[in-house]
Amino acid sequence: MQLSLVFTAMALASMPVAVQAETIYLSCQQVSKPKFGPADLFAKPPADQDQVIQAIYEAGFAGFVVDPPETWAVDLSEGTIKSPGDGRAYQITRVTDTEITGSFVSENKNIFLWGLNRINGTVAVTNTLRAEDQKEWKAKHGKLFPILWMWSQKCNASDQPAM
Repeated sequence: MQLSLVFTAMALASMPVAVQAETIYLSCQQVSKPKFGPADLFAKPPADQDQVIQAIYEAGFAGFVVDPPETWAVDLSEGTIKSPGDGRAYQITRVTDTEITGSFVSENKNIFLWGLNRINGTVAVTNTLRAEDQKEWKAKHGKLFPILWMWSQKCNASDQPAM
């Protein structure tokens, strides 16, 4: 009896161990997005969309209104989360069996969060605006610019790029 336990233990020890991929490639589809329109951002909304875009761009808030990329490379060895469609590199802040999270702080100190639920394949991208920037927007445009913008994506993962 004891001899069979030894052989079983030896057989288990010689089996290859499942290794976590160093890079996880995600292909995602947007599930939800913020639903703020000009009436939510301006006391008196501009007459045309170009003026709305210009005001947002001049305030440095373009990253808040543009949908996040739908492809991601989560590099566990480098500790980064990147997308070919985005110039940011989120720094991985936590890796567990159930989640991977990351953050990016912009030059003007706005915080961008990224989170992958490894169980259901959902990515949440959250952009948070500094209160000071929100107050400046209100002084100029009469309404508070929303402080929290959140997107949700449903993703498929691969340990190899598509091409």
